[in-house]
Amino acid sequence: MKTLTRTTVVSLLAVVALITGTSVAFAQETKTLKEALKGKFLIGTAVNTRQASGRDKAGVRVIQKQFNAIVAENCMKSQEIHPKENRYNFAQADEFVAFGEKNNMAITGHTLIWHSQLSPWFCVDENGKNVSPEVLKKRMKDHITTIVKRYKGRIKGWDVVNEAISGGGNDGEGFYVLESASNAGANAANNFYWQDYLGSEDYARIVVAAARKYYAENGGVKPLKLFINDYNLEYDNHKAKSLVHWIEKWESDGVTKIDGIGTQMHVTYRANAADQQKQEERVVNMFEILAKSGKLVKVSELDMGYMDESGTMVLTKDMTEEQHKAMAEYYKFIVKKYFEIIPVAQQYGITQWCATDAPGAPGDSNWRGGEPVGLWDSNYNRKHTYAGFADGLAGK
Repeated sequence: MKTLTRTTVVSLLAVVALITGTSVAFAQETKTLKEALKGKFLIGTAVNTRQASGRDKAGVRVIQKQFNAIVAENCMKSQEIHPKENRYNFAQADEFVAFGEKNNMAITGHTLIWHSQLSPWFCVDENGKNVSPEVLKKRMKDHITTIVKRYKGRIKGWDVVNEAISGGGNDGEGFYVLESASNAGANAANNFYWQDYLGSEDYARIVVAAARKYYAENGGVKPLKLFINDYNLEYDNHKAKSLVHWIEKWESDGVTKIDGIGTQMHVTYRANAADQQKQEERVVNMFEILAKSGKLVKVSELDMGYMDESGTMVLTKDMTEEQHKAMAEYYKFIVKKYFEIIPVAQQYGITQWCATDAPGAPGDSNWRGGEPVGLWDSNYNRKHTYAGFADGLAGK
């Protein structure tokens, strides 16, 4: 067999780079994301059922090698895990938890209560009419009890309430109101807004109290971390301020304790330089707002698309190498600002929501279908975005 020289190897990497859009320098990079981070906090990814079950073998290898934390993509949402009042579907959630434990990863449950992807039976009686607040509270508590009890402290962090803050209105104190059927527009028919029935202050308190109670009663030893998770905080800084305000209001009873804030960060790089600069300023502002809250801060669902000068989202198949590089720089910027602005004691971790680029096309069932949202392409080849992400973690 002919021995390959270093020159030959680099030449082959150059060919791979032309095909995959990966630079030669980075194609030789061997440091993983965990290694780049050097154990400073959790670096995670969302895991789907094909990965948790082991069917996506390439995905499993990447996740095992690169990450020390995982979050459930869909299998713990109400409509998946609790489709009928007296029937739970734990098979996929059990696989997910077992996958995390087998690989010695921190596990985040996502999510206990959300107005979306909620099983229809939760809020109506056998005649299809809304149930009373008392029945609703019982069903909520039963749901939380059963799930928290099943995993008996194996899951030590939960997105306890998801996407509670609206993007508008005025609560009388200058902050946005909570999500409600009255301000949801076309989405109102497909969602159920707990606060409309249990009260804006009480509904979050009920969830937090139940999660803590049943965690402690069912084998939970290590401190349970409960997060309020929301989106667009980096785009609408007043929403970030409103979220902090509502957490303070929920905790004003002296009993409720919320440990941290999850900022999703489904971001977009904008080719228009002025627009991109404004967006980067908003990212900085958001981190400053969250840092001042004193809460743990995690970037919970980070992914990225690319918008051209005309305002059109660019699909993966149409991306140029320069566009990939621009996205890499934005990833580096976000991660570095997290390090710089969030105090060490408040740094909980960063989760990359999409390991690979999204399959499909815009408008289909896949998240950000057809967009270049991953750090790897669909064949698990590293992209420039991986380099930017890793460089940010390494402090470069």
